[in-house]
Amino acid sequence: MNNNNLAISVKKWFEIDGKIKQLQDEIKDYKNQKKQLSNGLIVEMKDKNIDVVNTNNGKLCHIENKVKSSITKKLLKTCFETFISDTQLRDKMLDYIYNSREIKIVENIKRK
Repeated sequence: MNNNNLAISVKKWFEIDGKIKQLQDEIKDYKNQKKQLSNGLIVEMKDKNIDVVNTNNGKLCHIENKVKSSITKKLLKTCFETFISDTQLRDKMLDYIYNSREIKIVENIKRK
């Protein structure tokens, strides 16, 4: 790639990046508005014991999902403390688990 093509590519990259940032900001605003509306709808639907609202645009369903928290070093340590009394062994196991995680290298271009 010669310098002229590089300059054109860099300029185009910044234009596209700027548009993406602008659209992401708009999306963020819409998501915040939707979240506020959702919270209000959940309260209303729970109060009135309604699980589904049928509209011309489709169904609006109130559902509940059980979500497990992620496994953290603190959680592992707490669990190990329950079953393993040997502190050195416990610490070695924790370190081994955390140091054995796969490391991936991801290349990218970033604006600063």
